[in-house]
Formats: sequence, C-alpha cells, structure tokens
Amino acid sequence: MLKFFGTKVSQDFSSYSKAAVVMLMSNQHMPRHMFIKFLFQPSAVVQMLVSRNMIREWKTLFSLGGILLFVGGILAIPFIMLIPLTSSIFFPSSIQNGLAAINSNVAGYEAMLLIFAAIDTISLIAVLAISLALSDVSKTVALLAFLLLLCGIFIDLAADVPLHFALVSAASSAAASAGSALQYAESLLSAANISAYLAQVYYSISIVMLSAMMWLSRRFSRVASVSGVLSGLFTLPLFAFFGAAWSAWYGLGVAFGAVWSFSAGYSLLRLQGR
Repeated sequence: MLKFFGTKVSQDFSSYSKAAVVMLMSNQHMPRHMFIKFLFQPSAVVQMLVSRNMIREWKTLFSLGGILLFVGGILAIPFIMLIPLTSSIFFPSSIQNGLAAINSNVAGYEAMLLIFAAIDTISLIAVLAISLALSDVSKTVALLAFLLLLCGIFIDLAADVPLHFALVSAASSAAASAGSALQYAESLLSAANISAYLAQVYYSISIVMLSAMMWLSRRFSRVASVSGVLSGLFTLPLFAFFGAAWSAWYGLGVAFGAVWSFSAGYSLLRLQGR
C-alpha cells in the first residue's frame, strides 16, 4: 500500500515538474479551468501544452500544407475528367489499339500526366503536415504512412511519369512502322503500367492509414476520415476483379480524394487558431 502510494506521488510530482518546465519554456498563461484540471490530471495538461507548442513550431508547415491540399483538390477535378483515357491505356484490347488511343489524344494524355506529377509534388508537403498533426495519435503509424507515400511518389516521378511520357513518342513511331518499334512501345507500356500499379498501392495504403488516424484525432473532421478511407479503397488497383471498369471506380476514388483534400486542408488551416 505504502509502495503504491509512493509510486503515485512520484508520478504526479514528475508530471507537475514537466508541466512547469513546459510552461516556463513556452511562456504560456494557464487559465483557471486548466489550473483546476492541472491539480487532478497533470499528465493530461502536459500533453495539451506540448501539443500547443508543436502546433506553434510547425505553424508555417501546417498553413502551407492546408493551402496545397486545397490546390490538390482543385487539380483533382480536371484529372477526373481525363480518367476515361486510362481504360484504353491500362486495358487495351490489343497493343495497337492502346497506342492508337494515345495518338488520338496526345494533349489529354500529357495533361493527365502533368496534373498527376503536380499532385505528387503537392502531396509530399501536404502529407508531411498531416503526419505531424497526427503525431498525437501515433508517431510510429504517422511516420510509416508518410514513408509509404514517399515510396509511391518516388516510383511515380522516377519511373511511372517518365515512362508514360516516353510512351507518347514511342506510340507515334510505332504507328508509322512495325516490328522493333512496336515491341519497344509494348515493353514501355508494360513497364509504365506496372510502376503505376505499384505506386498506387503505396498511395492508397498511406491514405487509408492517415484517414483512419484522423478518426481518432480531434484535429481532423470525420468527413476527412471517411472520405480518405473511401478514396484509398476505391483507388486500390484491383484490376483482376473489375477489369476495364476499374476506371469508374478509380474516378469515384479520386472524387472522394478531392473531398479529403478540401476537408483535411481546412482542418490544417484551423490549427492556427488553437
């Protein structure tokens, strides 16, 4: 009994000391209601003060992340309109038909790739801000989700997007000739699609993990959490089950992703007032 009482007093004293240090270093004023809570739950007050300090330290990143998420949500709108182009590329009835589809709409195909590269760049900073904001739930899971997204971005920018751009020029060459040019375009199409599938898996898992954490955090809305989980699930490359109809599911996932971007961006910008 005495040992338990001594341990409890030691823990409380340690919490009081931590709270005092945090307040002195951050020069924060403690309101009356927080002071009463401090007397009975010192550890909870410590966590609250540390959380406020973290928000102040990363204020610029949260603001930038929130703005970039809004930009990403806006970019998702024209991207959704271009998604039907992917059916003829990812699921061509023949390699000739796939290359012909690219040649018939080169401008739309290149615009889709440019938008995708822009969203990749935006996601790098925006998801870093989200991961830091979710560190109050689990730093380990937030870091893992960010690293997964980082892998997806690296695959996209280093392999997927360059290969698909190379496919545009290869498609025009293959249309004018056959033989080796056609085989080269076919190998490019296969490599580009495989890298796109792999990157999308990393993306989808990362978004689902972050959105699930949003449900447990007070800093993000339930709309952001639900829309993010749905976006991640619908954009998973389950081609074996849906085939060419996957583009419709992917478009729905991107639409949920736009909702996620707007709601998560708004939540990040709201952190400035806390």
